[in-house]
Amino acid sequence: MSRASLALMTSPDDTHIYGIDLLGRGLSQLADLPHCGGIAVRNEQLALRMVRWMLKTSAERKIDMASTGSSNVWSTPP
Repeated sequence: MSRASLALMTSPDDTHIYGIDLLGRGLSQLADLPHCGGIAVRNEQLALRMVRWMLKTSAERKIDMASTGSSNVWSTPP
């Protein structure tokens, strides 16, 4: 699946794109998509902040899902 087809096939509500392009090979083109949360182009500090944020957010969501008894973000608790 190409970068553009993912954005065309999904809603910005369902797909969030974060890119790390430490070589500067074209991911910056995704920055204007409404799906894009951020692109770190040749910026290691920004890339590390993005990874830390994604890890923190993932952990928080896992805790939230476990506390409600949901198996994923779309299911309703039993």
